[in-house]
Amino acid sequence: MRFALKIGSSKKTSWLKAAAFMVVLAVLLAGFRLAFANISPEYLRNGRTYDQESSYIQWNGSVSYVNLFHRDSTSLPPSEGGAFCGSGCTEQVTRIQSGSSISGNFTYLRTFNVQAAYSGDSNVGTVTVRACGQVIFTDDLYLANQSVPGFNNLPNPAWNVPTTGDCAWSISASGGYVDVRAVTTTYRTTPAPTVDLRVNGSNGPLSLSSPASYILSWTSTNSASCTASGSWSGAQATNGSQSVSNVGGGMYTYTFTCSNPSGSASDSVTVNVLSAPTVIVNAPASATAPASYTATWTSSNATSCTGANRFTGLSGLTGSRAETGLPVGSYDYTVTCTNAVGVSATDTKRTVVYAAPSVDLKVDGSDGPTVTRTGPISYLATWTSSNATQCTGSSRLAGYSALAGTRSEANIPAGTTYDYSVTCQNPAGSTASDTVRMIVVAAPSVDVRVNGANGPLTFQEPAGYTVSWTSVNAVSCSALNNLSGPVGTSGNRALSNVLQGAYQYTVQCMNLAGTTANDTVVVNVNPPPPIVDLQVEGGNGPITQVEPGSYTLTWTSQYAASCTAASSDALWTGSVTVSGSAPISGALIGTHSYTLTCSNVSGTRSDTVTVYVIAPLSGTVSPTFARLVLFSPNLGLPAQTLTGTVAGGEPPYLVVVSVRAPSGAVTTYSRSGSAWSLSPSAAGDINFGTTEQGTWTVWADLTDSAGRTFRTNSNTWTVSWYPVHGRP
Repeated sequence: MRFALKIGSSKKTSWLKAAAFMVVLAVLLAGFRLAFANISPEYLRNGRTYDQESSYIQWNGSVSYVNLFHRDSTSLPPSEGGAFCGSGCTEQVTRIQSGSSISGNFTYLRTFNVQAAYSGDSNVGTVTVRACGQVIFTDDLYLANQSVPGFNNLPNPAWNVPTTGDCAWSISASGGYVDVRAVTTTYRTTPAPTVDLRVNGSNGPLSLSSPASYILSWTSTNSASCTASGSWSGAQATNGSQSVSNVGGGMYTYTFTCSNPSGSASDSVTVNVLSAPTVIVNAPASATAPASYTATWTSSNATSCTGANRFTGLSGLTGSRAETGLPVGSYDYTVTCTNAVGVSATDTKRTVVYAAPSVDLKVDGSDGPTVTRTGPISYLATWTSSNATQCTGSSRLAGYSALAGTRSEANIPAGTTYDYSVTCQNPAGSTASDTVRMIVVAAPSVDVRVNGANGPLTFQEPAGYTVSWTSVNAVSCSALNNLSGPVGTSGNRALSNVLQGAYQYTVQCMNLAGTTANDTVVVNVNPPPPIVDLQVEGGNGPITQVEPGSYTLTWTSQYAASCTAASSDALWTGSVTVSGSAPISGALIGTHSYTLTCSNVSGTRSDTVTVYVIAPLSGTVSPTFARLVLFSPNLGLPAQTLTGTVAGGEPPYLVVVSVRAPSGAVTTYSRSGSAWSLSPSAAGDINFGTTEQGTWTVWADLTDSAGRTFRTNSNTWTVSWYPVHGRP
């Protein structure tokens, strides 16, 4: 190892500052040098110790560089100006503290000595120089009258090296420090070195597959030192071998150089290591169905690649496959790549497609997203999940993490708003969330009044009044029962011409939670007193009928709650419907009164009809003479006189008397009254009823004032042309 630390390279730095710094640094470097005490320095070269650094000189113990002003016969190197130090120079030199040393090796040296400084500093100690196993010089470097240090070659003359072989040398200090500036060497005359480097016994170039293992071996002659370079480095023995293993792909050139004082020689060998092919398959470890992604591969150091599994049929040094809508399952992607020497590499990736997660959160059994309830309320927040590996709650569910769970809430007051959230994740990292907000509101109330009163109230139709309502904690109200139409959360409704009935005016109000409150006012509107209309045979009567009477009573009523029938003949009595009809038959002669009485809460009203039942219309007709003589008045005899009676029916009566002569001729005569007669003078014929021989017939048609008719039985008489039977 070369440790190239130089302190105070500027020659203008004051010696005192440098010396103080070097004291501190010496302590630090002492530890560092001791840690590397076993390194082997390269072989010694002629020149300053500072320039040779630790590559050629080993420090042992407390050794450091110091900036030192000295005056002697030495000169600075050309790189530092080449000044002669007869008047004094400042340069960096090696200071060896008491008990410490510097050392190294050399080969092919003819002579060897060192430059050490004599000084008037009382801290200067004794220097001892050793080489090839013997002390070649030792002296106390303190000179009492020497104010400025000065370097001398020690020993002087230079020591003759007794061997061409490898020798160790050292410079040590005791009783104080020793400053050393340089080593001075001269070399023996020797042939130039020769070198032979081989790999696996071959001069190369050699081709191998990675990771490669091989052996480097070398021989040399006349070599003082050998160094490796190129694909290896460091000092090497003049003859030897080295195993190299696990060498990656590339071209490696190994150079071996040996030198001696007469020159150097090099040899190189090249090893071509073919790197093993590599292939990398990239596919997601997991995904969520239906999954869409692209699986790819890349390779290096390969000449061909072949796909398998989901890559079957694909080739190329790079490639890809786009997947779309893959269902749940496991999918493998494999690629094998081969290099030029047949070495192959394979990579496989597996993608597991998981089902998408889902989570269902319910608050008080509702999915939300907003649930409104009336408080105070107790409820549960529950959730279930599927295809999930973990769930995390937040908001009101913070701290909950099960795949399914419940939180119980108790007596949550009105005015509270809680959010509940759960997020669940499947193995692929896909998430699903559900959130429900619970809003707890106050219960609604409503107050309905009629004319400012809670009721019940009573009016008589047609009634008029005002329904009004107010509510608290309500967002909407609706009308029910007998109150209709849209209503607000407060208002009034004026009603007029309200007819009889029982009315319920209800307002139902609802809060945001859907909780309802009702209030109802009952109003009873009574009817006016009943209106009653009783008729007989479609009229108000009275009517008259012939015995036995047969007729129909009909009636209607308004506002009646109940009706009762009564009659003078007991043919129609008891409770009846408020409207209807009733047939009456078999009514006897007399006056019949029928009364309908109807009632309601406002009173009672009645109506009456009368029916008169009379005897049937009847009558008689009789001739005064049963036998007459033809034209009897001419004989002094009487002509015919007819008499009759009328009964029943309704007078006055109209009587039409029909007289049929034996020839069939009919003559009619009008009479009236309940008893009538038709004499020859009334008939206007003095020979009335005698003008034809044979049988005469008489009958009467009766009509009363109501248009009833009745035909009497017929009677006859006989007319002869002579009084066969005597006088009539």
